[in-house]
Amino acid sequence: MDDLQSLHCWAEDFHRDIEQSAGRMRPRAADCRSCHSAVFCVPGHTEPGVQTAFECLVEQIGPLPAGTRYIAMGDPFDAIYAIKSGQVKTARVDSDGNDEVLGLHLPGELVGLDALAGSRYRCDATLLDTGVLCRISFPRVADLALVWPTLQARLFQLFSAALQTPRYSVDHPVEMRLAGFLLDLSSRWKQRGFSSTEFSIALPRQDIARLLAMRKETMSRVFARFEEQGFVRTDRKHVTLLNLEALRRQAGPLAV
Repeated sequence: MDDLQSLHCWAEDFHRDIEQSAGRMRPRAADCRSCHSAVFCVPGHTEPGVQTAFECLVEQIGPLPAGTRYIAMGDPFDAIYAIKSGQVKTARVDSDGNDEVLGLHLPGELVGLDALAGSRYRCDATLLDTGVLCRISFPRVADLALVWPTLQARLFQLFSAALQTPRYSVDHPVEMRLAGFLLDLSSRWKQRGFSSTEFSIALPRQDIARLLAMRKETMSRVFARFEEQGFVRTDRKHVTLLNLEALRRQAGPLAV
């Protein structure tokens, strides 16, 4: 048996172990080739053999309802999660006991990578709307990457991208922070083949304010100012960007 067949057999054996175990969410086998988000995920830009073996290591979970917390801060790290559909909030409680929102994650993005530096997850991850997740056993995919260089290179690429997540500081003017946030979402939705000027933000306004390191009242005033100036239009969770150039000027160094 050649190396490729051996790897496929090993991956299939692992998947059978998953199916025979007591599943807390009844996982299903993944089909990355039919997934719209796969190009942004781990199997993206790898040869077919890698994709076939990788699919055997993935548990597809869901659909799950909004509010499902599938990673809890402090739990042992054993997997990373790819978002197949839905939007996800990552958050934690800081050393002072304050709720801190770390990010808003879209389909195709990975959650749980922050735990690579240790043995436990460093934040909570919660679905903001109905969604489907792909649970990727990190020990198993790391083993597979050792013998498949293209998968190893892909993992390094994704880890590097995760480190480039925007961080909003109180040192930046509030207008710059909100404009930068909207442009970042615009760019990420465009990469996924959706409109760059009309999209929904599942993150509640209070959590957007926490992510941007400002008070909710302050963020509401900046949103209202942007609407008055004709930069954006909002309708609850739905946002329309009317003037991208004006937003880029407001965002300054935070512009995507």
